[in-house]
Amino acid sequence: MSIGLFALVIALIYLYHGLDFLTFGDSVNHYETIIAGWNPSTGAVTHFLYKNLAHAWYISVPIDSGIKSIHVFVAIWGVLGVLLVHLMAFRLSQSIVLSITVASVWAFSFSHWKTAEIIEVYTMNSCLVVVFLSLLLLDIKDRGRKRLWAILLVLGLLCFVHIQGTLFYPLMLAYVGYTRQDETLLKSLSLALLCLGVCLSPTLGCLWFPEQPLREVFFGGGYQEEVLSLDPMVIVKGFLQSIMYLFYNFWLALIPMAYGFRMLWKHHRRFFWFSLIAAGPTYFFSMRYIVSDNYVFFLPAYLVLLGVFAIGCWYISQRLTKRTQMLVFVMLMIHQPIAYQSSLWIVEQLPVLEEFKKRKAYKGGLRYYLWPGMNNNVDILSLSKQIYLSGKTPDFIADFDWQYSSALNYLRKTEGLPPPPPTEPELLFYENLK
Repeated sequence: MSIGLFALVIALIYLYHGLDFLTFGDSVNHYETIIAGWNPSTGAVTHFLYKNLAHAWYISVPIDSGIKSIHVFVAIWGVLGVLLVHLMAFRLSQSIVLSITVASVWAFSFSHWKTAEIIEVYTMNSCLVVVFLSLLLLDIKDRGRKRLWAILLVLGLLCFVHIQGTLFYPLMLAYVGYTRQDETLLKSLSLALLCLGVCLSPTLGCLWFPEQPLREVFFGGGYQEEVLSLDPMVIVKGFLQSIMYLFYNFWLALIPMAYGFRMLWKHHRRFFWFSLIAAGPTYFFSMRYIVSDNYVFFLPAYLVLLGVFAIGCWYISQRLTKRTQMLVFVMLMIHQPIAYQSSLWIVEQLPVLEEFKKRKAYKGGLRYYLWPGMNNNVDILSLSKQIYLSGKTPDFIADFDWQYSSALNYLRKTEGLPPPPPTEPELLFYENLK
């Protein structure tokens, strides 16, 4: 009953405003692709499973607005991810209160909350990551391979949702090596390579087809240069940015998380190393790949850290009275939204950010960056249409030029967008002709 009520509250929060509009970022491209029909293309980072399941939902579930329908689809995956985190935490702690606390911290983490309210792939991706990690955790605890093929299946599906799933391959190698019992090292290595081959084969099979955008990840110089080049300044900047993201997502939850790492090192050394192997590749990639929305790339690593947080909470709770436990857990459950709102209020008072606020006013100002909910956000389609019909080019257009172009392309197809009014140079030219 308690977990059902909890899930309902989270669902209502994610769906509170219905979001019958498209936001900044990749939402326009994703939505247009989803409603266009079944799509065999992998996309640059796969998205194959996400796009086609979303299309199946779009044509099957009667909701008055297509945009609202896909928002509901994304939010359902967001709530499902929260419930799966609850189950993972319960397996670790055997405490319903503690597991709901961990699930709350995930539900209200900035990155997950924000992606649950925009048309993006990451809520679905996070669900599969939690399932993958939970199955792996059970096998590592038993030091067996009872769930090997289920783990491979989930990892294969994960790679068809987002290519970032390949960053869990080092964890798979460690899992196969650790769970070997009477096998020789050669046999374990052979099994590990077979496992990776099974997971890789569907994804790499796409590389044989020149029209698949996924080829760019492996053969395009742009991707390789951005990800593999080791510029010290970029790495330092990415590291500092990643620390800022981590702090803004978890706030006070970082204290039990740090304590969890300490307890793992002290009492469960193998889980300490598995946690690093699980989170490390994704965290380093996200830190290294600095693009405007790279905060979403950290989500799989955050899910690993959430397991460590659950362990830290359990050890801390053993030292507290029942009443103090409840006070601490309730504080952890509700503190993140309070922290976001407080941060927004404080930062809006800073004179040094006045220029930044004016420059970003077109997308909602500081609220867009500091509050995860998308309520009171700007509809990119309405904004783009208004700019286009005005015939004037505002200064901020360079800040979202490719998103503006995507919005106009969509509006031309759906609304038959009329040509813009003539600009002042054009009017002057026509006058001279007369």
